[in-house]
Amino acid sequence: FHPRRASLAAARDFELAYRQSGGFFDDVPSNDWEAKRQRVRSTPPHDDADLGMRSEFANRDDPAKWYQSNWDASFACPAERRVGGTGDGGKWVCDPHRVRIAADRREKEGKGGCLVYSDGLGWR
Repeated sequence: FHPRRASLAAARDFELAYRQSGGFFDDVPSNDWEAKRQRVRSTPPHDDADLGMRSEFANRDDPAKWYQSNWDASFACPAERRVGGTGDGGKWVCDPHRVRIAADRREKEGKGGCLVYSDGLGWR
């Protein structure tokens, strides 16, 4: 057993997730990352079987039905957190601690910080 080789092997085990996530996930083992990828690949398209791609326009008057037909999650972050207030004011953020780390790394690389888009629905 050589500690340096062991740490290099461990770092390589996280390399796939790191590379494929643009550096966002730096501690997800390759086998876990592959399981996440398989889950996404095996998830049916987010559309209604009868309406096809038109389902994004159906049930707009019934938000619960529209959401159920269009936005079943196929990927979950290890430490997602709700940030902000209740209702439409708060947002679920994928591992917010990683956003700061990624922004700091981008700043050091001269690529600018981090841009976050938030798209509220404005439902009454």
